[in-house]
Amino acid sequence: MPTPELQKVTPGFRFASSIISRTVLTLTDGWATSISGDEFTIFIPLIEKTDNARQVATRILSSLAKPCTIANQEIFLTSSIGIAVFPDDGEDLDTLIKHADIAMSHAKQQGKNTYQFYSAEINARSERRLSLETQLHKAVARGEISLHYQPKVNISNGAIIGAEALMRWNHSEFGMIPPLEFIPIAEDSGLITELGAWALHTASTRCKQWQAGGLGALCISVNVSSQQFRQDGLIRIIRDSLTQAKLDPRYLVIELTESMIMANPTESVAALREIKEMGLKLSVDDFGTGYSSLSYLKRFPLDELKVDCSFIKDIPDDADDAAITATIITLAHSLGLSVVAEGVETEAQLQFLKNVYCDEFQGYYFSKPLPEAEFVALLQDKNKKSGG
Repeated sequence: MPTPELQKVTPGFRFASSIISRTVLTLTDGWATSISGDEFTIFIPLIEKTDNARQVATRILSSLAKPCTIANQEIFLTSSIGIAVFPDDGEDLDTLIKHADIAMSHAKQQGKNTYQFYSAEINARSERRLSLETQLHKAVARGEISLHYQPKVNISNGAIIGAEALMRWNHSEFGMIPPLEFIPIAEDSGLITELGAWALHTASTRCKQWQAGGLGALCISVNVSSQQFRQDGLIRIIRDSLTQAKLDPRYLVIELTESMIMANPTESVAALREIKEMGLKLSVDDFGTGYSSLSYLKRFPLDELKVDCSFIKDIPDDADDAAITATIITLAHSLGLSVVAEGVETEAQLQFLKNVYCDEFQGYYFSKPLPEAEFVALLQDKNKKSGG
């Protein structure tokens, strides 16, 4: 197909469908080509203003959103669209396609099924993300990745009964990289599996050291990503971590999100039972934010539910959040599960949770996540005050 002459305003569209397929696009005064199995590039010359590109993108999204039937099965498509405009975003085809691709990636990050125009800001974010992904490969070896520990506190007596291990990245050049920035990069690049294994080994070792040092029979909670949970080697990694640390399995808590285990409930039940048979405790993080089926919830061999901080932040003033929190606690207790409230920041929140018989809490009211040395110092101080 001959390359079209670039006009004054030529939006280059790059879009990806959620289902790989061959698609024939019929355009007026434009042309389209397939880039890969589920990605297509559309060039539309001779439009008068960039808002026309927005209208085209909206029509594409709307058209693809209509259900189609294959083998008597109704199928729904979603797409992410990136838009680059000549000459502002590039004066040649290669540059336009590259920038439309960057915009498409950003559209995916915004939740998919939307469109995004290219901008210098998006490009800067893309370059930073690529740089961080490259450097994340070496971050553990450089000692830049560490674990911080947020105390889990018995709500009735204020005793520290464990901690949640949380990854932190102290970049040599950029300083502290927020987890909300580097964890998605690790997940998209596949590095989360390596980082997760490191976290399990490190947290198990530290927990055993604290116990051996007379700091109490603490439990350590470690988050497992969806990629780790689905991989075949998770059981071996957990077993190796416990063996090398010489940690009793009952002191290791595996935290999984509600959406993770509900993605495939039948397989999740089998995987959770295998972990449970090793003697570990199982916790569901961010409970209440997903769409759990209660019939499945009672089948999962769980020990703990963690009420998401979004329900805690406005209690006791918000009647709906207060009712939801109290209901979750009652439900959990009826299933024989303990409950941890996350994000507790005020005395009023803590008092409400006591009144509805919550078991444990985490949050800045007691302590933010701490580097290991500060967490150990906190434990020592609490033990000294309690006469332990």
